[in-house]
Amino acid sequence: MSCSTTKSMMQLKRLWVHECAMMASIVECAGESETEDDIIFHQLEEIYIYRMPNLSSFCGSGKHAFKLPSLKEVTVENCPRLKTFCEGPLSTFKLWSLHVSLYKKRWNGDLNTTIQALYKEMDDDDDAAAGDEQLSMRFLHEYRRLTARRHFNHPGMSALNLLKA
Repeated sequence: MSCSTTKSMMQLKRLWVHECAMMASIVECAGESETEDDIIFHQLEEIYIYRMPNLSSFCGSGKHAFKLPSLKEVTVENCPRLKTFCEGPLSTFKLWSLHVSLYKKRWNGDLNTTIQALYKEMDDDDDAAAGDEQLSMRFLHEYRRLTARRHFNHPGMSALNLLKA
């Protein structure tokens, strides 16, 4: 949605956005010739974002400050590319945790810092998984090399028989 649309949604209490595979940000201000006014959702209490594989931020524009004075609950699940909530200043006076699953909450002082920490952890986990995969491939290669050497040096085993095994 555009910044001008968000400014007209002052009565919004709950915002649920889910399963939008192509969406990179929920609020998009690119190309709008608006001033750098604050975006204030006075009554928004709950945000639920689920299964958004390409979502990188709630609002990618840094020219607007987000003020969410009534926000009490934010749930973000299955959003692997979410790096930050918003690029600009963010105020969430009543928010003290981020739900990352039905039973799991996180908090690192503020919403942006918490989301950034989660993204870094996922990125580190991806690096670790890639490292584990490389280690597994090296182990498999070394195992095959040693097994081939053992079979090749075994009496009665020829290179042709080894290829058939």
